[in-house]
Amino acid sequence: MKKAISLRLFLIIMTVTLCTVVFNAFIRIDIAKKSHDKYSHLKIEQIRETLTYNNYNLSLLKESQKEDSLIRAKAAAYIIQKHPEFITDIEELKKIALLLQIDELHIFSDEGVIYAGTNPEYYGYNFSSGEQIAFFAPLLEDKSLSLCQDIAPNTAENKYMQYSAVWQEDGKNIIQIGIDPERILNEQKLTQLSYLFSVISNNTGELYFAIEKKTDVVSGCTDPALSGKQAASVGFFMDNLIPQVGFFTNIQGRPYYCFFEEYGDLLIGITIEKRVLYESVYTNIVSIAVYLIISALIMLCVIFVFIDRYVIRGIDTIIKDLAMITDGNLDVKVDVSNSPEFRKLSFHINRMVTSLLNNTERLSQIFDMANVMIGVYEYNTNMERVRATKKIQTLLMLQDNTYTKLLADKKAFNRYMETILANPYDAAHNVYKVADCPPVYLRILPFSDEKNTVCIVSDVTAEILEKQRIEHDRDYDVLTGIYNRRAFYTKLDRLFSGNSSSLTDSVLIILDMDGLKFLNDTYGHINGDIAIKAVADVFTSCEIERCIHARLGGDEFVVFIYGYSKSELEEYIRKLHDKMIHTSVTLTNGVIHPVRISGGYVFYPEYDCSFRDLLGLADEALYHAKNTQKGTFVEYKKTAFDDIPKL
Repeated sequence: MKKAISLRLFLIIMTVTLCTVVFNAFIRIDIAKKSHDKYSHLKIEQIRETLTYNNYNLSLLKESQKEDSLIRAKAAAYIIQKHPEFITDIEELKKIALLLQIDELHIFSDEGVIYAGTNPEYYGYNFSSGEQIAFFAPLLEDKSLSLCQDIAPNTAENKYMQYSAVWQEDGKNIIQIGIDPERILNEQKLTQLSYLFSVISNNTGELYFAIEKKTDVVSGCTDPALSGKQAASVGFFMDNLIPQVGFFTNIQGRPYYCFFEEYGDLLIGITIEKRVLYESVYTNIVSIAVYLIISALIMLCVIFVFIDRYVIRGIDTIIKDLAMITDGNLDVKVDVSNSPEFRKLSFHINRMVTSLLNNTERLSQIFDMANVMIGVYEYNTNMERVRATKKIQTLLMLQDNTYTKLLADKKAFNRYMETILANPYDAAHNVYKVADCPPVYLRILPFSDEKNTVCIVSDVTAEILEKQRIEHDRDYDVLTGIYNRRAFYTKLDRLFSGNSSSLTDSVLIILDMDGLKFLNDTYGHINGDIAIKAVADVFTSCEIERCIHARLGGDEFVVFIYGYSKSELEEYIRKLHDKMIHTSVTLTNGVIHPVRISGGYVFYPEYDCSFRDLLGLADEALYHAKNTQKGTFVEYKKTAFDDIPKL
């Protein structure tokens, strides 16, 4: 009830105040517009008189300049006719130009082509080279002509010049001079409204405009940014623009009052920003309204005190709490009890938040019932704590106290997670190793936006271990524990397709056991396997980096060593051979049996080819060793094998 009465009283007082202010405003507005119309008319008359005077002075200057230019052209023609040797001397021509106080001197042939002058870069231009130079083409038809061109951009450089041209009296050449028309251009500026507007000292909020009636283009304005635009784009619609009748329009997004008058093909106008025009009106309105508003403000204050105490404060509190809840801080409790309505609203909001919190607990229960090792945690920028399902503690292997502390401190939780994320096992698939004995692998999938972060954590240990077992069985020989043929080819493919500089120098060795068939036939395949394993053990016992060794199959082995000097590689080959000739195995029956092996090797890049071709070359050397003297290592050479050194 109090609110309704206060509102009615407020409306009555404000209505009376508004009516008084509006009535006074209409009178003041009309006076302000008429005053601006009169002021604009006087200013436009001054502009008319200034333009008329400047145009008269410009016409006199142009006539004088043309006469002077033709006189200088004839003087130049006279000098050149008297001294034809000057035509080929640019320095003399420049002296003539300096003497006559001209900027350019060009000599045309009787065919209208520039072939001499002070500007060699213009040589070759003729009367058909451009619209500007074509002005002088009539000289070719009538040698009695003397032509002076108005100021225009020249054909060669688009530079504003005034040119004059005459024939020599002997009719041999056309002499053309060019003068920089700086003075005329400066005087011409005085006749342009754009220049006149630029020097006008206009009042604050005023803009002067000149609009061409034929094209509706703003040809001049005291604001250079508006010059050259279509009148409609500025805010002047020509169908509605009536001379000597004021009107309002928007210019650059602000309202202006405008007054225009005609001047030839132009409409000249003065505009004033509405704010400036009505500045005195606003002052008058404010002074009258202040006294009337004081009484309304007293009543308004009483009303606002009531509303603030019983409504606004409660609404603000609820809005702030809801904003925090919306941002994810579900620990906030809404407690506004200014009125029964607010108490009821607070109760239902808190009930809704409790329901949301229970969803996390239900999600944990679902994961537990399904026996799925998946956990979820989330937080946002406005939260101090982290919300997580129960499985997160198990997955991260945290004690109860540590887990509770981490969830209560978002920064500490992030630091702990950073230690896990710093140890990726397979970053491409978001897999991280969190323990070594026994090994534990987790897949951590984060989803983030500007404020919220949600992360799904799952245990992929069984999957990773199975994958490792499959990869090991795929790449390693079961008997010897070294690489098999497939793994060897894969690694060599990568080496040779990558940075070849790491391969210099390298050696590829193929080895084949001697007498394995005899051993198998005599003592059985079990003892043959023992001998094969002994050969592989020799490779692994040779401690050397950047070495790849593999069993190609049966009794055939291969070794590839890279990134050493050739002398180091040769030393390794000698050591390997020495170990091989001193290697023996104890068979199942107690017999000690020597292990013998032959080898062929080839150096890279001494033979610069693919590793498959290197295998073929080393195999040739092995074949030679097998057929000449078993138990030796033979280097591949293109020369005859009789000269190959043996170890």
